[in-house]
Amino acid sequence: MQVLLHGIPILDLPLSYKEAILVCQALDVSYIWIDSLCIIQDSKDDWTREAAVMQDVYQNSILNICASAAAENSEASFQCRDTSLIVPLEVDVVSEGAEMRRYQLVASEYIGNDILNSPLRSRAWVYQEGVLSKRSLSLTQGQLWWECRQTMACETYPLGMPFNLLPENQAARLRARKELSRHSQASGSSFSEHEIGRKYWRWYNSIEHYSECGLTQPTDKLVALSGVAQSYRNLNGLQDEDYIAGCWKSQLPYALCWRTIRLKWTYRPPVYIAPSWSWASIEGALYYDFSAEEMEKVSTKSLCQIKDIKLHHVHAHYKTGPLRGGCIHVCGHIIGPITQEFEYLTEDHEIQHALQTAHWGFDETSVNGYSVVSYLDQLEPDLCQDGHVDGASRKSATQADECPQLSLLPVFERLVNSETFMHGLILGQIPGQPGNVFHRFGYFNRLQMSSDVLGRVPSRAVVLI
Repeated sequence: MQVLLHGIPILDLPLSYKEAILVCQALDVSYIWIDSLCIIQDSKDDWTREAAVMQDVYQNSILNICASAAAENSEASFQCRDTSLIVPLEVDVVSEGAEMRRYQLVASEYIGNDILNSPLRSRAWVYQEGVLSKRSLSLTQGQLWWECRQTMACETYPLGMPFNLLPENQAARLRARKELSRHSQASGSSFSEHEIGRKYWRWYNSIEHYSECGLTQPTDKLVALSGVAQSYRNLNGLQDEDYIAGCWKSQLPYALCWRTIRLKWTYRPPVYIAPSWSWASIEGALYYDFSAEEMEKVSTKSLCQIKDIKLHHVHAHYKTGPLRGGCIHVCGHIIGPITQEFEYLTEDHEIQHALQTAHWGFDETSVNGYSVVSYLDQLEPDLCQDGHVDGASRKSATQADECPQLSLLPVFERLVNSETFMHGLILGQIPGQPGNVFHRFGYFNRLQMSSDVLGRVPSRAVVLI
């Protein structure tokens, strides 16, 4: 702290910090924000206070400088710069019976190497910097890149990248930033139902990209996204209470329908992050089981109702920040018990036959590719139904172990080409815990079961923690 008060010689700073300062000097910008210098590193109180207002830091900055090529702050930018590859090579092609056409040859993988696959893009804390900042200047391996809410440019294409050369995920990000700019300028305007729906799909898309990024501390999962959540909340006229452990209240129960990417290591950390029904409880890549385009073309119907939501925040005033407990009370058709092979342990053959149509998988996968389930153990029976999990510990079991009792909760159904498919959650019930308390273990879809057959399963109220 005393070093910061007396000043730090620029020569003593890490290399990437020096590069950022040189950029500021070249642009005649007098001030720079560097998290590790501007947040007191050994003060939990200062870290909590500053993390809660990062939205203001990034949204109000002139420019976000990205050291994209540096895996550590001691590494330099432009490590693989080749000026011969920066300017497109023009080639004239003459075909018999046709006029001469001029083409430009560019290195096809440079956007992937420079931006998409850069060390910086793998860090979760950096995600909201790119989303919230009005402008970003990236110092990459090969050249300078510029991104704002209107265009993306580089030294090869200083007037803007041709849209058809952008990878789909980068093109989607640019479209989202343009939409953000349009809506942020339309203060006081009302939006159509179509536009409101589209904005929720943007949120889901953000979660998918964010889930692919890594964190040194799993407890930062919600904190590192809080600036994006606050911006989204303000932009859409929502309230603090509308943000529910990484999703939005108005999108329940559909927002429960995420699933992890198979063949990748996914797990719930030993330390508590979020309720099992929240995507934030998982470390690893995931995606939502629907898209804006798809949902606009099909008819959907909710099959369960959210009756109550209870969340316990680490800091009562920080609604987009870390959690220490939470649950939702759901009323729906609980199909179970079932085996790990999706066999219904009753004599209802129609339900048993329907279960064989489902596609399903557990949320967690071991490093070796085995399915894993985990749950909170040592819960207080009288408190866990209100989402209190203080003192609980996480316990895991593989498919080879004795797995807790499984059940299914259909969340919604959709009509596709005259066929009805149900989507929902795989739940686990733990011996010794209250009979109405369940943990999320996985997800299923494409279950073909008629409403009449589902109606034979009694509806009941349960608690998901």
